Amino acid sequence: MNIIEVTDLNTGNYYSNEEISYIDFTNDEVYICLLTWDGSKEFTLDLNECTVYIKTNDEEYKNIFGEREIEIDKINEILESLKEEGISRKGISDGYHTFEELYYHRMILFLRILLDHKEISWKSKQHHDGTMFDGDFICGIETPEGQYTYHYNLKYWDLFKDIKTLEKAPEYDGHKPKDIKRLLSL
Repeated sequence: MNIIEVTDLNTGNYYSNEEISYIDFTNDEVYICLLTWDGSKEFTLDLNECTVYIKTNDEEYKNIFGEREIEIDKINEILESLKEEGISRKGISDGYHTFEELYYHRMILFLRILLDHKEISWKSKQHHDGTMFDGDFICGIETPEGQYTYHYNLKYWDLFKDIKTLEKAPEYDGHKPKDIKRLLSL
């Protein structure tokens, strides 16, 4: 690739092809080595923290992290509006799997964990306070590091037939998706 120019749009720093002796890219960084009048200067631009515009003789590359965030926000707004309109998002795909497929795979994998640890696994049609989301049940496991649970549609209840049924689920311990590594303590 023949670099014509590199511009850090956050600082306004501009580097021409006469100054650039070497450039390399990763997903998150641009490594640049410049030839300066007093020797060479090496530095890295973190693409998560700055905006870089790179022009070559063939193409132009522009990484604008802020704009990427805005695009993601727009996508999430569209998804939320579909939900509000009652339109299913199950068929949305990353190009390989739909949301529906991924959630089903996650359910089967969680069921496998529950089956391997039946003595500490459970399912219930009620939360500890007697409530439940319409048409759902909850299942969970008590790991050495704390609880982990998922809600599933009642149509899958019989799939969990070998898991102990409780009248009410244990009280929620506040776990979040980031606590998924609790399952590694089993």
